[in-house]
Amino acid sequence: MNPSAPSEMSLWSEEECRSFESGLRLYGKNFHLIQLHKVRTRSVGELVHFYYLWKKTERHDIFSSKVWLEKKKYNLHPGTT
Repeated sequence: MNPSAPSEMSLWSEEECRSFESGLRLYGKNFHLIQLHKVRTRSVGELVHFYYLWKKTERHDIFSSKVWLEKKKYNLHPGTT
């Protein structure tokens, strides 16, 4: 069994979830950078494990919709803030 990805993961706080999503937006799937700069309370293995669970949730769907809209808005009006 891999010690970095425990079979039973402790619950993540709302702050950890938001930090994870912020890191994912900034660093993509570079879990080392997300852990280093955003979610220092979890190991890289826990981030990877959480990512695959998170992808199956409604929270991921909402995140993906927001990211897609942000990209679409930027493509329609590049350089505007």
